[in-house]
Amino acid sequence: LSCVIPCESEINLRLYLHQIAAGSATNQVAIVASSQPAGFGTTAVNDWTVIDGPNPGTATIVARTKGMHVQADVGGPGWFNYFSMVFE
Repeated sequence: LSCVIPCESEINLRLYLHQIAAGSATNQVAIVASSQPAGFGTTAVNDWTVIDGPNPGTATIVARTKGMHVQADVGGPGWFNYFSMVFE
């Protein structure tokens, strides 16, 4: 089958990754600590929520991400993130 008209559509969304690094509702935890000054090599697992607005108190959860992030910059904050995102 082929389409008579273009079979593409574009959707633009503004979504917010809700990361909680500390406290009772934390959604990430370090599994490998680093002795390097900038934390180089620190590795953490995450189960972040993705929300549809900047205020977590009023926003709706639209997806979840599960994955890891690694402090990959010797000189300072520079995180490499990889995760899968599943929309609800």
